[in-house]
Parts: sequence; C-alpha cells; structure tokens
Amino acid sequence: MLIGNLDHDTKVTIYVTDGIKAVQLTSQVLYLSKTDYLVCMEEAKNLDYQSFIGIKVIKAGERIVNFSSENITCTITALKNYKPYSWDNVKIVRLTLPEQGTIHMVLSNDDRKTFNRRNEYRLFLGEEGICRFGDSNAPKNVMIKDVSCSGVGIMINKSDDIEIKAGMKIEVEFSQTCKDGNRQTFMLTGKIVRYIAMNNNMEMIGCKLSGRNQELVKMIYEKQRQNMTTDYKLQVKKESTKSLVKGFEALYGQNPEEEP
Repeated sequence: MLIGNLDHDTKVTIYVTDGIKAVQLTSQVLYLSKTDYLVCMEEAKNLDYQSFIGIKVIKAGERIVNFSSENITCTITALKNYKPYSWDNVKIVRLTLPEQGTIHMVLSNDDRKTFNRRNEYRLFLGEEGICRFGDSNAPKNVMIKDVSCSGVGIMINKSDDIEIKAGMKIEVEFSQTCKDGNRQTFMLTGKIVRYIAMNNNMEMIGCKLSGRNQELVKMIYEKQRQNMTTDYKLQVKKESTKSLVKGFEALYGQNPEEEP
C-alpha cells in the first residue's frame, strides 16, 4: 500500500533518529481539498515522490518541528482497516496550503505490505546498546533502533571501521524498563541479513535472531499493549511534544513568527 492510501483522520506515529538520539511523535492525517491536494501533488513531483499525505503540523511548544536535517531518518507507522503498515526513510517537509494553512507533508515511494501484528510487530526502542560482530569479542556501541520477536534493527557509526557482511554473526545486548519498573537486560544472537548506508555517517543494520527469546517476546507484547488501544487505534504519548523534542537540536524548528 502506498502512503497516500491512508484515510484522513488516521493517527500516525513517527519515529525519528539521528543514530544517537531518538524520539517518537504522533500526528493525524488531514483531509485535503482539491486545491490543497494539487499544491501537494506539485510539491511531491518537484521532490520526485509519487505518494504523500498531509498531517497536522507538529509543534514543540510554539515552534514547528523541523524534519529537514540530513542527519535524521524517519519511519512512520499507521493502521488501515485495522492492519498495521510501516514506511521507512520517509521525507517530511513543512508546507503552507491555501486552505489548510501550515502542515507537515510526508512523502514516500514505497509500496508496503501489512505485517503480522504478533510475529512481525516492530517495537521502536531508540536505546543505547552494545554489539559484537563476527568472531570479535570487542563490544561496539550501537543504537538499538527496534526489535521484533524475530529480528533487531541497529545503527552504527561508519567510523567504527567494521566490515559489515550479510550472514555475519552478531551478539546484541541492551536493557529496558519493564512493567514492574525494573531494568531488564536482554542478550540476543543472530545474523545480519541487510545493511543500508545512511546519509549521516551511519549504517542501519537488520538482523535475524537465531531463536525465540521468551523474555523478549513478553516485553514486546507488554509494550505493544501499551502502544495500542483495544479498538486498534494508536495512542498519543502522555509527554508533550516539547518535552520529547527537548535536546534534539535537529528537530527544533522555527517559531511560526520567524517563518520567511
């Protein structure tokens, strides 16, 4: 499914990372009149994208969140007919429309299939961790981008001078705050199945786990229940957007009064 097939009023979750920090934001798909749609379509054409949505502008206090930095990557997830979809590496720009006014426009060329909510649900973490690659016992600092019952996504700095290869063995270690408030450490093993060079001196690595870790499965299901309501609509995080973006300089945009 193309991102443009999402219905208006659909709630969306945006995961943003620069490979060091990460934040999760929420918004909602807007209805676009014919006039506004044509403006968006022209902008998408200029940026070489075939599909897009307009979402309610996201602010940090009075400042409009800035997604234009080349150092960040964005993933957006949403539900369509109670089925979850996810688009990686989307482009998000600010746009002023004749009728809706200022919005954020999300663009993607990916045609995505729904994923199995229980087996393939990816839990966004954005947490620091360590990883051992291949036969090396030397731990490398990484960011744990997301985990599922069968895989883990990590990000590393290219300057770490690691020769990444498909099929390479990995050992990943990270900790999470669980339902009882205590920190639990997870140690996972698997192999690299894909890796992508990003435009911010980072590499994003996808790994398949070698087995099913029951403690990991339990943690994912608990977090999943927290993130989704019983009627399958995405929950809005309790923290304010301003507190989430605080300290994430790349996202801290202009005050509306400062717009050119």
